Amino acid sequence: MPIIGSVLAALGAASALCAFLWGRRFFGTAGGVVAGIFTAVWIDAVYFGPRALSDPIAAHVLVIGLYASTPGHSKAATWRRAAVAGAVLTLAASLQVQLLPAIAVAGLWAMFTTFRNQRLAFLGIGFAIGLLYSAVDAFTWSYPFESLWRNIAANLYYGAQTIYGVFPWYWYLSTVLEYWTGLAGVMSVLCIIGALRLSQPFGVAVLITTTYSLFGHKELRFIYPAVLLAVIISGIGLAQLVSWIGEVLRDRGWTGRSAIVLPTAIALAAVALSQLALANGSEPYRMLWTRGRDMILASRYVARLGGVCGIGVLDQTWFVTGGYASFHHAVPLYWASQDGPLDPDSVAFNTVVYDRGKPVGAGYVEQACFGASCVAQRRGTCSAEPMANMSDPPRALDF
Repeated sequence: MPIIGSVLAALGAASALCAFLWGRRFFGTAGGVVAGIFTAVWIDAVYFGPRALSDPIAAHVLVIGLYASTPGHSKAATWRRAAVAGAVLTLAASLQVQLLPAIAVAGLWAMFTTFRNQRLAFLGIGFAIGLLYSAVDAFTWSYPFESLWRNIAANLYYGAQTIYGVFPWYWYLSTVLEYWTGLAGVMSVLCIIGALRLSQPFGVAVLITTTYSLFGHKELRFIYPAVLLAVIISGIGLAQLVSWIGEVLRDRGWTGRSAIVLPTAIALAAVALSQLALANGSEPYRMLWTRGRDMILASRYVARLGGVCGIGVLDQTWFVTGGYASFHHAVPLYWASQDGPLDPDSVAFNTVVYDRGKPVGAGYVEQACFGASCVAQRRGTCSAEPMANMSDPPRALDF
């Protein structure tokens, strides 16, 4: 788990590195530091960045692809860079197919601007990655592009997206405004300024938001790629402001170094304080950060217990826990169903995770509590029973 987390965190850090390289290209080292730190500490990047979800992983891969497809000058548009850009952009689309419209536009943009003389490399490697994607599906599923087809069928034919809630088209905009509170206006201004330098990423962010807004089912993580691009572009906008202030100070007689160091330091301090304010003062972010914490801590506590032969999650279902990744015992796992809570006196398990204050089975002794979640265990062995299925496709039996 620490290795997986470190790899995902490093991938997330690559987005901040790209922001630094973009900022350095336009405004020198100071501009790179401003844009890079802005991206690295922005609360959405910190929260979603190291998650093992296709949305943030595809977002970070997308940023790398966009950076590769926007070199600083025509001589940098080499065959090697075109191949890297084509491969990474195709990989991002493979990881999150909903990004395909925006990535297709970005690819056409690059082909007719940056890689006019390297189109063969750009398209060829992208086609190869697409074939690899289909081969992985054929090997791990049954036929090429099966995961893509099942994604479409589950959402459009079976209506899976309607099961988890449908929101109006403007939900993403209103949600981001709610989360960012008073900083939303500042971010809008910075993003517009940064878009003067990064027009291609800005267009991609707009297209991603538009595409996801057309789907009824919406979650904040879905548009993380657009949010991340907006944060990077805003960081470039802030670096632009620092550069403009430095020019004004130099015109007024300040020395070269002091004219840029002071506004850079002020900008970085403002960024750090604003993120601390969001983390501590924004109720939506506080709810995100603490969501499920008690149950996760209880699940991790179970991993340290001995003599566990079966685990029962009383009154709730399995997905509110940390799952096997947190329980870390190769034993059966049981949970509440739609028919009612789990029988606390079942002999299938001897360790339970339950809500504080709720009754447990006979013979159980409370081991520890973490907020609203507690762990109890009884002596004796277990007599295993069949586990329930964790993932029935919607209306699969009817079909």
